[in-house]
Amino acid sequence: MKQNTATKTLRVAVDVGGTFTDVCIFDERDQSTRVAKVPSTPHDPMEAVVAGVRSAGVDLSAVTLFSHGTTVATNALITRRFPAAAMVCSEGFRDILEIRDGTKDELWDSYVDVGVPYIKRRNRYEVPERIDYVGSIVTPSTKTRPVTSHASCGAKVY
Repeated sequence: MKQNTATKTLRVAVDVGGTFTDVCIFDERDQSTRVAKVPSTPHDPMEAVVAGVRSAGVDLSAVTLFSHGTTVATNALITRRFPAAAMVCSEGFRDILEIRDGTKDELWDSYVDVGVPYIKRRNRYEVPERIDYVGSIVTPSTKTRPVTSHASCGAKVY
């Protein structure tokens, strides 16, 4: 059964932060706003979203717009607390994370301090495939062994 869109009057915005999850509800019908704040759940951010929506008393059948924002990924990068990651790249580009030639103010200054890469060198895997600037395969990969099996071996938490 299709619901009448005229009864959908709620706009819900959720911001998942490192400490709290904020929910803001705007009702188009009477122009009212209400908010809820619940503790974030880092092990499963969705739990806090659900708790916040419930805490605010949102009738999900009346929601016309649901907007979501988060600082979880930003906080993970800043604090360097995130799961191990692997990178699969074209042969010859394994060290591109250290080279960083496109982001240096002084391109030829090899003494510029740059941060430690988020992906450790041992977790970077090369394949002999080459792709051009539009995404077309120039040199197809001849590897028969899946690189992903190597990449999945490094699935530990830093």
